[in-house]
Amino acid sequence: MKQLFILDAHNYDGIEEVVLRQTVRGIIFDDGKLWLVQSKFGEVKLPGGALEEGENDQEALIREIKEELGRNVIVDSIKEFGYVDEKRKSNHDNYIFHQINRLYFCKVTDEIGKKHWTKKERRYGMHVVKLTVDEAISINRRILYKEHRNKTRYNQREYKTMVVIKQYLEEHPELVDNK
Repeated sequence: MKQLFILDAHNYDGIEEVVLRQTVRGIIFDDGKLWLVQSKFGEVKLPGGALEEGENDQEALIREIKEELGRNVIVDSIKEFGYVDEKRKSNHDNYIFHQINRLYFCKVTDEIGKKHWTKKERRYGMHVVKLTVDEAISINRRILYKEHRNKTRYNQREYKTMVVIKQYLEEHPELVDNK
């Protein structure tokens, strides 16, 4: 899988403990818009989350999309896109937070089932939205540079991810349709 970009805050000199978090995210289009998850602070992100013990990427992607969107991934549609590597000092503890987000284009079925938000996701008021890539970029740019800067640890990553997706779609517009 190709690396899309690195976010390294270089703010962890002298810290030795590293906590690695591996996640998967779905890039899912429907009628020219992306299925996204939005918090009460406004920022938007691709649906997905951390791998659980013993899961591979495909299993985690299917589970996370079902939990966050209430939809089933069409397994044959899963297409590797790339990964984002993020490293920084933890906001709360004295360790290096190292997260690798692997992104996959995929399609989902039309049926909508029940969503299963985690406690943290409910606390952050997460909900599903459908936006164009440009709308997602605009929302995250506004928040990144003007609002809630202290409340959104992952906003820079999500903003840059949307920009990379937009650039890729300029060369691959056929990926925007879910049908």
